[in-house]
Amino acid sequence: MAVIELNSSSPSLQGAHTTHIIVPDVPYGTSPKEYYQANKKFKVLWLLHGGSDDSSTWLRRTKIETYALERNLIVVMPSVSNSRYSNCEMFGNHFQAFDYLTEELMPMIYHWYPASDRREDNYISGFSMGGEGALKYAVNHPDKFAGVAVLGAAAQDYYHMDHNRPLYKKYMEIFPSFDAFAASYENLWDRLADLKNSPVCPDIYGACGTDDNLAYEAFKGFRQRTEELGLKSYFETIDGYGHEWRFVDIFIERALDYFGLESKLDRWVKPMG
Repeated sequence: MAVIELNSSSPSLQGAHTTHIIVPDVPYGTSPKEYYQANKKFKVLWLLHGGSDDSSTWLRRTKIETYALERNLIVVMPSVSNSRYSNCEMFGNHFQAFDYLTEELMPMIYHWYPASDRREDNYISGFSMGGEGALKYAVNHPDKFAGVAVLGAAAQDYYHMDHNRPLYKKYMEIFPSFDAFAASYENLWDRLADLKNSPVCPDIYGACGTDDNLAYEAFKGFRQRTEELGLKSYFETIDGYGHEWRFVDIFIERALDYFGLESKLDRWVKPMG
């Protein structure tokens, strides 16, 4: 695999920006010239970081490069600081993080790298803030993603949330009223319901540790909501794991397997002896 650090200026984020990209390279026994001139388009995993992390975190704390190599997969990992993948005039210098992925980064990747732009070849996932961000993109752009994996995160029922909770206040300060929030792309609870009438609907995979005191309670509600709506979904929980990277490393691989991105390791590894 080739791991690329792309440093660029982003109009959406109003400044310098770093993206890490994993791109397949020549399999063992294959002619480099023929491989690189074949114009093959690869499936893509858009992988979002959590709060206080950046695009390098997945590379440093999981075996995502190995999983991508085994599956012949491009992985794109952007950095959006602690923006919650939202458009917010009050964050940074007029951060437009929600628009950034679909309106700026995805067109760039599709035109600069051998990445397939077909919906059925694109998946999105994330952990914690990134898991909520991944779901945000999937439910608002179901035409762009075949599946979404939500790890250690959940859609929140803001209608019944304590209005004194910091999470509630943080979202409400972006909008002039609750009604404006409820009608927006941020209200994942209602946007999930919109998928029932969508001509296409991403396959939803969710996983959470039962000891995750940041996400588990909300995760149970998210699971119930998704199942009651009859959306195609699969949820897993694991005892003894909290909001931690050991959990993430296990379940990002399980998510890839669930989506049918099975390992093709034998195509890449040089035979022994």
